[in-house]
Formats: sequence, C-alpha cells, structure tokens
Amino acid sequence: MLLRQADAPGDFTLTAQFLLAGLDDNSVLRQTRTQDISLEQIADNWEPSSVASLPGEPTSVPSTARPAVTGECTT
Repeated sequence: MLLRQADAPGDFTLTAQFLLAGLDDNSVLRQTRTQDISLEQIADNWEPSSVASLPGEPTSVPSTARPAVTGECTT
C-alpha cells in the first residue's frame, strides 16, 4: 500500500516481496551465523535498496534516526 501511495515504479507486490525477502529470518540467520555479516551491515544495506525502489530523488533517513541494532540472533 505504501509503495502504491508513493507511486513507486514497477509491480508493487513484487517490490514489496523483494524488500521483505532481505529481512527473512532464515536469510538473516544464515548471513549472521555462516557468512559473518553483522545485523548492522544488513540494516545499512537494506536501507539504500528500499530507498532506491521509490520514485524521485534518492533520499535516506540518516543512520542516527534508526534505532541501533544490538544483540545477537538467537533461536
């Protein structure tokens, strides 16, 4: 719904699925446990991808406006 309201290009459903796939719990656990990728790296790289999917000039929320990523993934 937000992508539609923002008049984002492309297929709204596929774009939303693409953005959410990067936050899938199995994917994040694999990245943090076996690929030595930090939660901060995942968050920092997800943000530009989500911003790039919107129309207009690329803008970004400063990292300081996001809550800090702390802790470790556990299941």
